[in-house]
Amino acid sequence: MPIVVKIIICILIISLTNSVSAQDTVRKCSVKSMTGSVKIRRGATVNWFDTKPGMTIRERDAVRTFIESEAELETSEGTILKIGETTTIEMSQLFQKGDQQNTKVRIMNGTLLTNVKKLVNAKSSFEFETPTATAAIRGTIVGLDVTKEKTLIKVYEGAVTVSIPGSNLPVILKENQMTSVVKGQKTFKIQIVDPARELTGQSGIIDTIITDLENVDSLKALEKTDTLLNDTSTTQSDTLINRDTVSNVPLSGLDLIVSTPGDGFTTQKLFVGVNGRVTAGAELLINGVRQQVTEDGSFGVQVSIRSVPGDQILDIEARLDGKSQRVSKIVRFKPSLMLDVTSPLDKQTFTKAIIPVRGNVTPGTEIFVNGMKVPVTADGSFSGSVAIPNESGEVPIEISASLDGAQMQVNRVIVYKPEYRFTLQSPSEKQIFATTQIVIKGEIQPSDAVVSVNDKKLTVSQNGSFTGFIQIPDNDGIVDLEFEVNAYGVIRTEKRTVIYRKPPDVIAPEIQGILPDRPSKASMNFTVIDRTPDDEITFTYEIDGVRVNETGVPNSSFTVPIENGSHRYVLYARDKAGNVSSKLSKTITYMSTSTWNITPRKPAGVEYIDIPPSTPDYTHKPRYTIEVSIENLPDDNMLLIRNVSIVNQTTGVALQMQTFTNNYIERDFELAPGKANVFQIDVTDINGVRKTSKVQVILR
Repeated sequence: MPIVVKIIICILIISLTNSVSAQDTVRKCSVKSMTGSVKIRRGATVNWFDTKPGMTIRERDAVRTFIESEAELETSEGTILKIGETTTIEMSQLFQKGDQQNTKVRIMNGTLLTNVKKLVNAKSSFEFETPTATAAIRGTIVGLDVTKEKTLIKVYEGAVTVSIPGSNLPVILKENQMTSVVKGQKTFKIQIVDPARELTGQSGIIDTIITDLENVDSLKALEKTDTLLNDTSTTQSDTLINRDTVSNVPLSGLDLIVSTPGDGFTTQKLFVGVNGRVTAGAELLINGVRQQVTEDGSFGVQVSIRSVPGDQILDIEARLDGKSQRVSKIVRFKPSLMLDVTSPLDKQTFTKAIIPVRGNVTPGTEIFVNGMKVPVTADGSFSGSVAIPNESGEVPIEISASLDGAQMQVNRVIVYKPEYRFTLQSPSEKQIFATTQIVIKGEIQPSDAVVSVNDKKLTVSQNGSFTGFIQIPDNDGIVDLEFEVNAYGVIRTEKRTVIYRKPPDVIAPEIQGILPDRPSKASMNFTVIDRTPDDEITFTYEIDGVRVNETGVPNSSFTVPIENGSHRYVLYARDKAGNVSSKLSKTITYMSTSTWNITPRKPAGVEYIDIPPSTPDYTHKPRYTIEVSIENLPDDNMLLIRNVSIVNQTTGVALQMQTFTNNYIERDFELAPGKANVFQIDVTDINGVRKTSKVQVILR
């Protein structure tokens, strides 16, 4: 394997390992990303169509990549499926019932690199099925290379149970192991791979184990050998070993034999048992501290380690007559998970929407409060805060801890009861107004309080802000505003005084109403607002420059007719003092009835085309021009048509059109030789009315 490819694989493994997505209540799979040509087949259908990022993959759907193409799928729980080029897979099963999740991916051919999220429980399963093998996974990174005759499986992280059809003896592949399965094989050859050697361009295979599938004892021997070769992280006993197990080893000169701990030994305790033998009379030091050795040179001591999670080095040294020999062992301290939450307390009452969260946890643990990560210090203490909805009542607080796969959760329920606070931002005290409509703005706590001003209820948002309008009398002088607040069943009164000064009539009238883009009826209603009650209003509307004037009183309604087709409308109003409102203008497209029809021009119905006999030419694709016109449209205005679709139902080719230069449409289509090519023409107008016509072109 070229070194560049190996580096890309390693980078991909890191990318897959870091890819996490939130788990939905309903399982699904979607196209996370893709390059090149990727197609999908839905269920039991036979047609393949182009795939797009974000497209949902359902149970029994198939995905296919072509040359220099690839796709990345992601399930709702975060499992990543990286599909290589020229690969076909099928999502055979994507099942969920309660907390049980079953997934089966069928690989017909090609390559697949996966990062399967850890299964939620023992009832769930995740399997890959190939023509020659089945691989069951409970959370791992694994690569598969599949043909009809052979399956190559390589485990980068975790473990995979591999089964062969017709055999009930599965084999377990662990981290940095690979195997291949061909049809009819009776033995497994598991190759142990060193990734570091692969990256340097060397052969990564460092050992091989072979087992006979027809011999149960051979399978057990394989599992035992596999454990010795790979499982160096399995927790060993912290008791001292029997010194007799090393006392019979002949020693010459200065020799040092360390039997335990094994390299990569993992412990939850703050000490490690170190056992072995050294040349009699030699001095033994571990991490610079002298240790006791028996007369025959055997030793068994307990060595303290630092209380920091992670890898530590034991430096074991023997000294005799000026000579020295050293052995280094890496041990891993993995403390048990502990979580102590000191704040908040259960049923504790808070008056602010920011809740402090504090406590202590095993060092190295990740803490999340209501899904938000909280920093943890080196000694395991954590402190943070979580924002809660600004609504009084009981609020759940969920504190979860995670350490090396172990998880713990503490739940609290706090009571949120914000203090009463009333702040009026507008209007200010003694503020002068020259309009009878006053804007009211302010804030109230608690946010579920009911606020009204002069008996008019105001709208209060979730954060406690409130806003609204109040109409005051059109009389010069002082106006009293009285606010009534009902919070927790207690009614309080707040007051504010404003001054109204009636201005001269220099204020233009306002037109209230909207010019619709596509109206549903043949008229529009508008209201002209003016501050002078006894004023006279002249309302003007123009349709394509043709002006119509109507008169009325302030705050009255005016009706504007809408004509068929596309026309330019301009509306404005003038009061008796000559003040002119701002203009409303828009081009409106309208159609009162759908009396239009589809007229096929070519062919008009069914057309037969005779092709003279000749030597078959399977590359020839005859073409035909479909010609259609849309009749009886007002002013032949194609803006009244939203969409035109022409589909050759025989070949499946479809053309969609939304913009047009006129009501006559021409489109070329390839024809299926020797068949009746049925064309369906669908036209939809702006009112959503859809009409259909069919024609046929028969090649014979």
